Amino acid sequence: IRSRYTRLHIPSDFYHASYAWHQSIPLDHPLKFITPCSFHIFNKNVPRLFDDNVSIIDPPDADYTWNVRIMLMSTPDIQTLISRSCLINNENGKSATINPDDLEHPTKLIKFLVGVRHQNEYFPIGGPWSKSLDGANPESDPQVLRRTAIRCVQAQTGMDLSKCIQW
Repeated sequence: IRSRYTRLHIPSDFYHASYAWHQSIPLDHPLKFITPCSFHIFNKNVPRLFDDNVSIIDPPDADYTWNVRIMLMSTPDIQTLISRSCLINNENGKSATINPDDLEHPTKLIKFLVGVRHQNEYFPIGGPWSKSLDGANPESDPQVLRRTAIRCVQAQTGMDLSKCIQW
């Protein structure tokens, strides 16, 4: 992982990653860009709207056996994505795009929210499971890890994911 993601912080106690994204986005139901979603990142000098509660971010009973990482994706609407990344011919057979040199690769238009430590150390949003804050039995109850994700994302970004309907 370190060789592929050189600027991503890999904890020293890391030993296994379980990738389940392919279960939430199966090949027979591709990801749809129906609703645009964007983030506004404030400068670090702007006063925060909420206080850092260390007991929520790093609880005393934090168990790193279960650790949640969240990928928050920002996308333009599908029409913007197509118009900014594809040459489209109109009825006259001419390109609807003004200048082909202004086209952007789709990976430049789809963004993920990550945290930044120091200057160039990026880390995924998330954190460890806490029995007292999130509940017991994360191995058998997926709601426990969802509560962990909601707690960590809210503590680190101020975003409330409790209304998310699909995980």
